[in-house]
Amino acid sequence: MADATGVPDRAAAVVTILRRRIGGVTAKASGAGARPRVLALEWLDPLFTAGHWVPEMVRLAGGRDVLGVEGRPSTQIAWSRVIEGDPEVIVLMPCGFTLEQTVNEAAQLQFVEAWGRQTSGGAPKVYAVNGSAYFNRPGPRIVDGLEILLKIIQPELASARGESTAWQRLA
Repeated sequence: MADATGVPDRAAAVVTILRRRIGGVTAKASGAGARPRVLALEWLDPLFTAGHWVPEMVRLAGGRDVLGVEGRPSTQIAWSRVIEGDPEVIVLMPCGFTLEQTVNEAAQLQFVEAWGRQTSGGAPKVYAVNGSAYFNRPGPRIVDGLEILLKIIQPELASARGESTAWQRLA
């Protein structure tokens, strides 16, 4: 595509920068003492795990995706599977939703009341993200999504750059 549009040098420079950013995230995440159990949800009613590249992003950012499988499509799951997966972190990233839409949808979500008694670590930390911009579509902003996941999954390893308009902690 870069050759067709006459900007191969510019494209090569962008790719180099993106690879450097990915390398920065993976280098930081490799220093993590623990890899939290993470559940990324691509749809909320019914529940769907995030698939394709998102489980790899979770791994690169220092987490362990408990239900998503790298390179595989999203799959519908029941709340019982969520509890069995025992996630420490849940990232809500509905396909095509902005952060505001995700926050609004999350308000309708009925988390299981007995969570703390049924899992090893009590209730998970729950985050809403802008799935449409950073997770659901392949492209350069996936790298932004990877950096967002590092801040959520391994906050002590991520660089603090003020408040984000791309994600929000809900619980």
